Amino acid sequence: MRKARIKNEGEGWYHVVSRTAFQQFKFGAADRDMFVAMMRRVAQFCGVEVLNFCVMSNHFHILLHVPDPREVTEEELLRRISALYGSENARELRERWEALRKRRQHRTVEREQERFTRRMGDMSEFMKTLKQRISEYFNRELGHAGQLWCGRFSSTLVEKEELAKLYVAAYVEWNAPKAAMVAHPRDWKWCSYSA
Repeated sequence: MRKARIKNEGEGWYHVVSRTAFQQFKFGAADRDMFVAMMRRVAQFCGVEVLNFCVMSNHFHILLHVPDPREVTEEELLRRISALYGSENARELRERWEALRKRRQHRTVEREQERFTRRMGDMSEFMKTLKQRISEYFNRELGHAGQLWCGRFSSTLVEKEELAKLYVAAYVEWNAPKAAMVAHPRDWKWCSYSA
């Protein structure tokens, strides 16, 4: 039986990690570039903040801030949808919702919007979407077949104190030097220190 994730009610900081299946070194330079770009798009969609990250050859670390829940306006929802699904999809949704409202189908619009908003402001939804998108990229662009990820991701709830967050941030940033990939985090293109 799967163990439930420990999550804060409302705002929280999390150190999340996920590894490739069988410890295979799947991420080359172009893959890490794509990963960083996708991570930013998913974070924008979910309304979470990636404070620190490091993408290695077979795993990644993210220090993630999930803010207090707040209502998302329709304009912001469409902006977030555009970030992840593209501006054309956001435009089509806007037109669909306008047409539904003209036919007085307001509840249908609400249900469709809820399908998106319930995926926002949640660490698990962020990770699920990110890992799915990366898997789709590997399957589509690289002809990968089979399992990409080694099961679920791991997460640690980080205390609110600045010192705790700084400690985790340093741990995340120093992954590449610790693995002898580079001498200093500034030399590793796929970490927030360098970015």
